[in-house]
Amino acid sequence: MSIKKTVETLPFSPEAKVIRQLQKDEGNAPCYATPVSSLCNRKECGLRHDCFEEAVKLKEELCGSNENDNSVFRKSAETEIQSQLKEMFSATGK
Repeated sequence: MSIKKTVETLPFSPEAKVIRQLQKDEGNAPCYATPVSSLCNRKECGLRHDCFEEAVKLKEELCGSNENDNSVFRKSAETEIQSQLKEMFSATGK
């Protein structure tokens, strides 16, 4: 069984799913509540605070709440998500 999850298969909340679909419909990268907030450079985004809170909840659900956890799963999942986000941002140009 693979530990790798893609961004699209993450267990987003119903609200996050709606916001992500709106982002797609507007031609933006569907980045809301993605568990890697360090890549976000959208300081003007009105959803930024809520987005980060949702991302923390999702990250804890996937990897546990121990911020000092350096497990292989945690590193692998974060690396894969970062890679996919970079691809999404470059594809939309936003």
